[in-house]
Amino acid sequence: MRTWHQQRTYLVPSDGLQSVLTRVLSAERFEELALPFAATATELVSGRVVHLESGQLRPAVLASAAIPGFYPPVRIDGRDLVDGGVVSNVPVDHALRIGARSIVVLDSGVIGLRLEPPRSLGETIAQVAAIIMRQQVARDVPEVARQAPVLYLPGPFPLTTSPLDFTVSASLTQVAYEKSRAFLAEADPSGPGLYGDGPLIPPTDASEPL
Repeated sequence: MRTWHQQRTYLVPSDGLQSVLTRVLSAERFEELALPFAATATELVSGRVVHLESGQLRPAVLASAAIPGFYPPVRIDGRDLVDGGVVSNVPVDHALRIGARSIVVLDSGVIGLRLEPPRSLGETIAQVAAIIMRQQVARDVPEVARQAPVLYLPGPFPLTTSPLDFTVSASLTQVAYEKSRAFLAEADPSGPGLYGDGPLIPPTDASEPL
C-alpha cells in the first residue's frame, strides 16, 4: 500500500479505454479524418489548455479523456496531458478559431450537477468538479454565441442519481437522445445566439427525477 501511495498518481490503468478507442476509431492520424477535429487536453504541470490537431489520433483522444487521479496522464511531445475538461470542458472558442460557422454542443460533463446535497466523498468531488467546469461554460459560451449560432443540446436534467452509478448510463443516454431530437426539431437558428440554455442556468424544478 505504501508503494502504491508513493508511485501511483491514478486509480486504474487506461488499458480498457485504449481498447475501446482501438475498436471505434476508424483512422490512425488526424490527417486521415474527413472533417477537422481537435482533442482538448490540459498540461498537468502548467495547467495550460492544449488543443491537439495533428499526429496520432488515439493518444490524443486518450489524453483528452484522462480524468486526473482516475486515469494516468498521457505523455505527448514531452508533456504530461490529462482531461481537457479541467480548464476547458466545452471548448467552443477553439471550435470558432478553427473555422466553425455554427456549433452544436453535446455536453457530457457539466450536466453532472445534481440538485441534492452529495451523500458521499465521491459525490462531493463530482459535484465540485461539475461546478468548476460550469464556470468555464458560463464564461465562454455567451461570448462565442455573439459571433455564431450555438445550439446547446439538452441533457438528462435534473440528475437525482449518483454520478458514480453507471447502471443508469443507458437510460440517461436514451433520455438525452430523445430530448435532443425534440430540441433540434424545434430549433430554428436565424443567426448568432445561444439556442437552448443547457446547464448555464441550473434547473430549480426536480419534478422529473431520473
